Amino acid sequence: MKTEELINAIAVVAEPVRIQILNIIAAHGELKAKDILPAFDITQPTLSHHMSVLESSGLVSARREGRCVYYSLNMKTFASINEFFMGFTDPEVAAVNVSKSAKAAPAPAPAEKPSEDKAKKKKDKDKEKDKDKKKKDKKKKK
Repeated sequence: MKTEELINAIAVVAEPVRIQILNIIAAHGELKAKDILPAFDITQPTLSHHMSVLESSGLVSARREGRCVYYSLNMKTFASINEFFMGFTDPEVAAVNVSKSAKAAPAPAPAEKPSEDKAKKKKDKDKEKDKDKKKKDKKKKK
C-alpha cells in the first residue's frame, strides 16, 4: 500500500462513528448495512456515506449478493497500517517506513533561524498595533 493511501486510511479511521462501524464489523466478520444501522443514532444515508468512505479508503470490502451488500474488514489494509505503526516501536520497521515515505514525500523546508523568526513576529505584532491604532482614530473622528 502506498504511503499516501495508508495516511488517507488512517485519517478515515480517525472519525469516531467509523471506528465504531469497524469494531462492529470486526466482531461479526461480515454484516449488511441494515444490521449495522441500529447501533447508531444516524440515518441510513449517513451510514451509507460512512460505508462508502470506508470502502473507498480500502478499510472495508463490499460483497454483493442480490440486492444485499455485505461488508467485511479488508485485512490487507489493516496489516499495512499495523506494519506502519510497528515502526514506532521496531527500529528495523521504522527504517523501511522512512525510506518509503522519503520517496513519496518532499523534503521538509528548512526551519527559520531564531533571529529571523523573532524579527518576523515583531513585524507582525507591529502591523497589528498599526491596524488597532487606525481603528481607534476612525472612531475618534466619528
